[in-house]
Amino acid sequence: KGNPGLSSSVYTKLVAGEDSARMSYEVATIHCEMKDLNFELEKLTVKPLDKEKILPLLQKFEFVSLAKRLGATADEVVKEKKSKKAGTEVVKVIDAGESANLVQKFTKQGHFIAKEVVTGAVVPNGEFLGFVVGDDKPVFVEWKILSKEDKKIWESLFADEKVELRGHDLKQLVKCLLSEGIEIKNRLFDLMIASYITNSSTRAHDVPSISLRELAEEAPIAGQETLFGPELSSRAYCLSVVERTYLDYCAALKKNNDEELFYTLEMRLIPVLAQMEMNGIEIDSEFLNDLSKIAGEQVETITK
Repeated sequence: KGNPGLSSSVYTKLVAGEDSARMSYEVATIHCEMKDLNFELEKLTVKPLDKEKILPLLQKFEFVSLAKRLGATADEVVKEKKSKKAGTEVVKVIDAGESANLVQKFTKQGHFIAKEVVTGAVVPNGEFLGFVVGDDKPVFVEWKILSKEDKKIWESLFADEKVELRGHDLKQLVKCLLSEGIEIKNRLFDLMIASYITNSSTRAHDVPSISLRELAEEAPIAGQETLFGPELSSRAYCLSVVERTYLDYCAALKKNNDEELFYTLEMRLIPVLAQMEMNGIEIDSEFLNDLSKIAGEQVETITK
């Protein structure tokens, strides 16, 4: 009735929007009583997870974080799957004279999978120990103990442009070999970047995340106990993940018309970025100090 202390424009809007206001009021009202809601409290008790069903379901809908939170509850399923597919227990140090046989095998098949082994941080801060290489039977190539002849044999493999080097985060391996004066000239396939391109909605492109998303498996936890402990096993498992997801990611890249982006741009950029990170950048420290003083004076003036 009338205009209760409101401006004419507000009053007009309220009158015109009466139906909308009443509907909003109804929607915002919390009803504290429900009729015909029959349930037994006991039925709400949390029951054990069906491990055989939950991991594939989380994998299908890409709930990577939820799959990680399963933790130990998924051990039985994970161990069963790993025992059938994942090569993590056959890593061994390469014997003298084996280099030629392995390199010949990889050259003949036209591809190989490799993952660097570094102490502590990544190169150049960490020490390059060697690399795990192979497919169904991964082998640890301990770089320090190799003869000059064997090193040249491996160098010839990395220099072969007709052979494809597959791996995860290959830039680290490229940097390791650059530290030894070896330039990789193979065709590259980096699973991490393939995952990034085909799954751009997520930021989880590490091996454990890809393993959960694509294989419904938990990756072994990398450890630092000994050279032949979990650290090597995690490298071998990385090779296994690359091997088992390679064809699927190739198909996804082709289906999404991302092959040119992947091979022509991203793969060619890996050695460039690796070289940049090894070389670092030159900074004009005197200029930056002067710039800092000028900026500081301007901030002080504006603040006053």
